Amino acid sequence: MIMRTNSIFIAILVVTLLMVTGLSDNQFARVKSPDSKVLCGSRFVKAVALTFDDGPHLAYTPRILDILAKYNAKATFFVVGKMVELHPELVMSEYTAGNEIGNHTYSHAILTSLDSDQIVLELENTSEAIRKVTGKTVHLFRPPSGRIDSNVEKIVLKKGYLITMWSVFSRDFGSNSAEEVKHNVLDYAYNGDIILMHSGVEATITALPDILKTLKSQGYQFLTVSELLNESAFSEEVVMK
Repeated sequence: MIMRTNSIFIAILVVTLLMVTGLSDNQFARVKSPDSKVLCGSRFVKAVALTFDDGPHLAYTPRILDILAKYNAKATFFVVGKMVELHPELVMSEYTAGNEIGNHTYSHAILTSLDSDQIVLELENTSEAIRKVTGKTVHLFRPPSGRIDSNVEKIVLKKGYLITMWSVFSRDFGSNSAEEVKHNVLDYAYNGDIILMHSGVEATITALPDILKTLKSQGYQFLTVSELLNESAFSEEVVMK
């Protein structure tokens, strides 16, 4: 009976907080995380970080870069090592345009299915491929499909990477609807959000101009992840514990 009463009290408290703050349940849920993954920046900064996973793609990445340039927007590209080796010129184009490059493993492997040595290779081979192109050492990492466990987390953090997750998911992967992608971003985007999209999806490219135009009209800046977190350097919401 006591446990049930406590549960009811907590539920009432959550609902009350949602009403007072004006946040949706989706927004409220992503403010805190039980581990050390980065989910978002400060909720007091009128900016978002657009992120694109899985590239670079010859047929898509140049179009994304053209759209970003048109709206004077920066983004963070979490690239796959094998793709970097196939299209180094595209990674260089991303980098020289002022965007940020992050590590998304070498073969887009689900790291939780690999042993420790394999995980290290997935990380290091990708970072080396990026370094050969840009001359820079990357420090951001995003696990494919967001799959991570305590062993993966321990290795990634020991290697000096910042585990970068997201607080808004466009749900674009496998989608054929630009309208759905657009609404999945615009209906939830808020101060400090890290927005997950994919670089090889036609619906995403179709939706991107409207996403940028709408958010820009609402006063949002488009920053790289590192820029967003730097703006949030003194916020408790940067690295969730």
